[in-house]
Amino acid sequence: MTPAYLEKHGVPQVPAEICAHQALVYTQLGSSWTFRKDGTEASVAVSGRVQFSAAEGIRGRQG
Repeated sequence: MTPAYLEKHGVPQVPAEICAHQALVYTQLGSSWTFRKDGTEASVAVSGRVQFSAAEGIRGRQG
């Protein structure tokens, strides 16, 4: 999620809100993200129109 995307669509405040957003999906890690805070773990399914199977593709899209 880029700064421009977040400005337009809002910044997720809790992991569950990420489901409503488009993500850059790195397929080597699967389609869920796991967050940990204070011993609590939350996993959310992510989706997006852009998916990459190589890390170079993600790095090339940022910045």
